[in-house]
Amino acid sequence: MHSEIAIFPNRSALTPCAVGIDSLYLSRFADGLGIDWERLRYEKERLHANTAATHAELALGSETFALRRGGQRPYSFVLCNKAFTLRLGERINPCCHAQISSQLLWTCGLDGALERFNAFWDSLKSRATRPDIVSRVDAAFDFAVGEPRLRVEDFVSQADKDATWRENQTPQSFQFGRSDVVCRVYDKVAEIKEQSEKFWLYDIWGTDQGVWRGEFQIRGGRLKEAGIGTLDQMRAYLPGLVQHLARHHTSLRAPSKDSNRSRWPLHPMWRGIIESTDQLVRAPDYPPPPLLSGSEYRLAQQSRSIYGHCKAIAATLSEDCPDDPVTFEELLGRMGYLLNRYHSPELWRADVCAKARKRALGL
Repeated sequence: MHSEIAIFPNRSALTPCAVGIDSLYLSRFADGLGIDWERLRYEKERLHANTAATHAELALGSETFALRRGGQRPYSFVLCNKAFTLRLGERINPCCHAQISSQLLWTCGLDGALERFNAFWDSLKSRATRPDIVSRVDAAFDFAVGEPRLRVEDFVSQADKDATWRENQTPQSFQFGRSDVVCRVYDKVAEIKEQSEKFWLYDIWGTDQGVWRGEFQIRGGRLKEAGIGTLDQMRAYLPGLVQHLARHHTSLRAPSKDSNRSRWPLHPMWRGIIESTDQLVRAPDYPPPPLLSGSEYRLAQQSRSIYGHCKAIAATLSEDCPDDPVTFEELLGRMGYLLNRYHSPELWRADVCAKARKRALGL
């Protein structure tokens, strides 16, 4: 008998010992006032001159940072402390790409972490020119389950890429997907001891043993497709997005006699994730309208891409007369001829059906 059936005989939802946002990446649009760019350049030059130094300690507003040696255009300066990692760029907007640390988010909560982030910018007397934009959010669900002995065969995923890491031949971490959506399920205690050293999580859990994490890392394009751009939109629509991903992108199943794994019942951990998404954020009293979402967002992106390709095709057709290029209307009249040589009704139907099914699953 598979071990999880013995551990969870009734297959009811497990209650997580912790639910929260584990990491948050924001783009800050601000006028840049209060940032001493000249001092940042000077300190970075000193770092490059002193090869033995790893960083320069720097007070900026209400925070003290380590200025790192790295940094590439457009974000030339990288500053970090236990609360934030800031990538700053002069004369650009957004002028800052910020990562709010896991420890700050778990110990102070999302609202407390954002209050400190905004207090830092207020201490610089820097004015926001537009709302912060969310570029990545990691939604985490921790379960005290001992040793669940999960197998890669217990997962049903629509992701094209997956990976499994083992310790002494025992699976310790599973990953599904890449780029805009990554689902990870892993032994968090082992990860803390071997890599992250986030021992402060033990106090949040009330234990230092047997905790596994289910996590969805969601980035730019997928956030926008779900209508999420600003922080208020994240508060309003993140729980529904995570629920959708937990049902359709990747799910953990409890094995049964059914030969079709997609018909296996959801694992109690996964039921716990789906039933706990409302704990991730405090919903706003007046939810803002979403960005263009779903098919509307994809249509806008695809139309913009096609328009760019049309310009490239028009430029190719206009090589002999660059001062009198093909117009948009003329190009549309020739597109049927250009595309018909590659068109196959049978392949068109099969490919469109396959892509439509993936879209229906949120992929």
